[in-house]
Amino acid sequence: MPRVILLPLLLISLIAGQDAVDQENHRTTEAHYRLGNYGIVIRQQKRLRITQKEINAHIMPNWCSVSVEINENGNNISKLDFNDIHGYGGRYGIYLPIKQESPKHFILIKYGDYDCRTIVITDGGELFNLGGGRYRIFLNRYLVSLRASPDVESATFIIFDLYTNTVLLSEVLDRTTKGLPELFLGSDMYDFDFYTNGPEFFIGIVVQLYYPSSHAITRTRTNSFYKIDLGTGAMTEAVFDPKKHKEFIIDYSNIDSSNNCECKDKIIKLS
Repeated sequence: MPRVILLPLLLISLIAGQDAVDQENHRTTEAHYRLGNYGIVIRQQKRLRITQKEINAHIMPNWCSVSVEINENGNNISKLDFNDIHGYGGRYGIYLPIKQESPKHFILIKYGDYDCRTIVITDGGELFNLGGGRYRIFLNRYLVSLRASPDVESATFIIFDLYTNTVLLSEVLDRTTKGLPELFLGSDMYDFDFYTNGPEFFIGIVVQLYYPSSHAITRTRTNSFYKIDLGTGAMTEAVFDPKKHKEFIIDYSNIDSSNNCECKDKIIKLS
């Protein structure tokens, strides 16, 4: 066989070999859902193994990349990408609730990058990318999304009206917020406590302090306590009454920790 033919064959063989290695080191998964006339596709590419050489070369994804697509009649009408999500020791990727509570909405949660998101897709094909990695629905209408983490020096909550598909209220607390006690350490943080009294909704601002010497954490609710008008989103000062106000806990209990489209597996780091 002429030598001039061997070189292209060798090159093709090397490329095919590299493709096989890449396939071994990555896993791409798809999950398909339906909401009314719209198809929803969650596509995630996870890195299974990574070498230091690949890290230095910035070959993506190092961890996990995600896309959320909305399709109508086979055509893509909206897409949301999260490129190379990092877990930083925690969960990362797209998670689903244990149960979709609103028949006219599809809700999912993105974790990682110190930037958790609550994503709401409507039966009209709209996509809302909201802040916060925990949520709970009040009165079957108001989705309250919360982000408060010692890894991020801010706390955010959003109230989203599932009837009108609009953000009713969005509030952010950080070190620049006036009128609140000062935070001292990077692990100190502001947080929120939520309360109800029948159909009424309330919020209290909390300061969480961390003591390095004893590794103790104390949570102290400040004098900042408000009633939220669920019609207008206005916040007015209120007085906390433990006999009237019932705590409205927003935690991770409604998140299906077993369903994150395969991004949950640990990465094997090779030398």
